[in-house]
Amino acid sequence: MLPLSTQRISTQRQRWGLLSIALLFSIAALLLLSNGTTAYADEENPTGADPCASCHSAETDAWLNSAHAVEMGDTAGTTGATCAACHGEYSKGHPEDGAMELLTVDSAICQECHEATYDQWEHSIHASQNVQCIGCHQVHSQDLRLTDDQLCSACHTESLSDSFHSAHWYVDAACTDCHMSPTTISGEMVMVGNQANITAPIHDFTTVSSAKCLDCHRESVTNPAERLDVQQLALTQLHDEQQRANELDARLASAQQTTKSLQVLTPLNLGFGIGIGGILGIIFMLFVARYGRKGGE
Repeated sequence: MLPLSTQRISTQRQRWGLLSIALLFSIAALLLLSNGTTAYADEENPTGADPCASCHSAETDAWLNSAHAVEMGDTAGTTGATCAACHGEYSKGHPEDGAMELLTVDSAICQECHEATYDQWEHSIHASQNVQCIGCHQVHSQDLRLTDDQLCSACHTESLSDSFHSAHWYVDAACTDCHMSPTTISGEMVMVGNQANITAPIHDFTTVSSAKCLDCHRESVTNPAERLDVQQLALTQLHDEQQRANELDARLASAQQTTKSLQVLTPLNLGFGIGIGGILGIIFMLFVARYGRKGGE
């Protein structure tokens, strides 16, 4: 059996060992919890996101996968749009001294870099209805906020029912397939510092490129046999519409004839009803008078 002093020393060692293990687990847990918000704390911040990336890792990831993070111009390391381009220069007192608000919340902030696209939007129905760029595009990733169909139908709740639009609904064509036709814009008009011409969607939302039509209708335009089939289909549809129009005309003529008949019969029926009512009234009065005499006698 160990002496009492030896037992005490052994017990204290066990306690210190348990405390050390608990402390290590606590430190590990704190590191795991802080890992999500300091994803860039121990590594060099991405160019253009310094020092925002240390705290705003999710926004930085979205920006890194966007066109704004792509290097532009002749100077290596120069990106299209950095955090400071929209939020202003970093304030050393942030966040303790307050949030860093956007320089502006309307589309004017996009004009400096996207001159041609801004000019298209500025003269569109969207601009007149105060639909800003951020109404369709997510701020950091620049992705659309919704899918193509959902994005348009969020405001345009009633679909146009004319034959041109109906034909495209029938084949499940999206609004943006036609109303966001691509066009070639010189690089300096699209993004500052870019010299190459690029293809970008038209943002007036009304211009439809004939080249876009060829994406679906190329065969019917270039193939004579296909053109014949299209003509035959058009003639068949026209014949069907003509038959339907004839049926509607016949129904209208029948309804008009019925209306005329009712207009003639109504006075006659009214007069006949009044006559029958008068005769029945006279008979009733004679019956009452005769019954009254018999009662008096």
